[in-house]
Amino acid sequence: MLFFESLIEEYKKLNTQQSKQTIQQIEAIKPKVFEVLVKYADKDENIPRSKNRSINRELEAMLPDFHKEVSDAIEQVINETTSWTTDKVIEFFAVTFGVSLIATSTKEALNKEVINNVYKYRWPNGTNLTDIQYWHARDILDSIRQAVNTKSKAGLSEALKEVEKVLKANRWKTENIVKSDGVNAYRESIIENAKKK
Repeated sequence: MLFFESLIEEYKKLNTQQSKQTIQQIEAIKPKVFEVLVKYADKDENIPRSKNRSINRELEAMLPDFHKEVSDAIEQVINETTSWTTDKVIEFFAVTFGVSLIATSTKEALNKEVINNVYKYRWPNGTNLTDIQYWHARDILDSIRQAVNTKSKAGLSEALKEVEKVLKANRWKTENIVKSDGVNAYRESIIENAKKK
């Protein structure tokens, strides 16, 4: 059907925007990491090796907040995709057949069911979206800590550059989560709307 072909093209554009936005939200950790590194650098911008343990402790303490930021960013994608898809399908049926086929309360329940299904879905490796959110945050933070440990002896500016590289190197993982789990939300919304119709 032409409507669904057009809808998937619209959704691809939305998903690309969501990827960019999610990357920006996740990379908001950068100034916080920089703040820690600057705190331990001396006036010549050297970071004494003796400070690495303290730096690591401060970076590790960021995990709960960072995990929440990653989870919130990804959850926003799932919620937006679900609501957007449902609204588009309802609008199509209203325009095509001249009727609104589901009530607002039914729409909210449908969207909630879709979101629950997306979070419960288990990928072939046994992980669900909640696991993926945690491990994504954990992997990025561990990579930052490793980069800081390796580059701190070269000075503050090199350590900062390495943090930038780590964040850029992890962008594809963020995009992959947004594209795979976002598409799950899109498909689930279509399926659940079809059942209700």
